Amino acid sequence: MDSFSVVVGRVVTADELVSFLRGSGGYVNDEATGSGGVAHGEANVYIDLQVPAHPLGMRADALSSELVFSPSRREGSVELAFKVADEAVTQWGGVIDWSGLDWLEDMYRQRAEGG
Repeated sequence: MDSFSVVVGRVVTADELVSFLRGSGGYVNDEATGSGGVAHGEANVYIDLQVPAHPLGMRADALSSELVFSPSRREGSVELAFKVADEAVTQWGGVIDWSGLDWLEDMYRQRAEGG
């Protein structure tokens, strides 16, 4: 399945992501990196935290974070990914980056419109 991202205008720490995942009923694969996911029934979405390096190469001074959402191919996984991404945007602000995945963005918009 294709991935999409939530881009947050500040650094989200691994500890914050671990807390978010646990609060969303998720699981944690690696507390040091904050990687993990959320599963409900057959649906599953993996979430990975990426903090881009500062232009001068100093990770601690990075200006943003990217949460990469990778839903599995199991039924309901895309919908679960949308729900958890919405929760992340609510918690940290930011925007969803579809990176040219128009079909996925269309699904999200239809969901938002109740379709």
